[in-house]
Amino acid sequence: MNTIILDLNDQLMKILATFQIMHSDYAEFEATRDDIKKVFTLLSNKIAEVKQHLNQARIRLDAASQKVMENIDKNHLRDRLEKIFVFRKHHDKFKQIIKKTLSQEASGDKNDLEGVALN
Repeated sequence: MNTIILDLNDQLMKILATFQIMHSDYAEFEATRDDIKKVFTLLSNKIAEVKQHLNQARIRLDAASQKVMENIDKNHLRDRLEKIFVFRKHHDKFKQIIKKTLSQEASGDKNDLEGVALN
């Protein structure tokens, strides 16, 4: 099971490398993010099914196997991607604020600049 998860992570890294998620348009990034989340949701569901099957069969895992099952739940790739998702969301919001501020500054509407970030 651990080998399958590691292989899946390697394959996802290869796929994600072609997308350049840090440099893509935000709309394209959101579509990619949704697909990535679907993959991890499916993976989590399958892992839960395996655990349930092991419990129903009353198969006891040795310490090493138990540790592998615990590590499977701690998917570092998913955690890193979640941090990237949050960063990109904040970056896009910041970009919108800057554009709005600069456009108002260029139009001469300096009285409303304080309200830009609050919207």
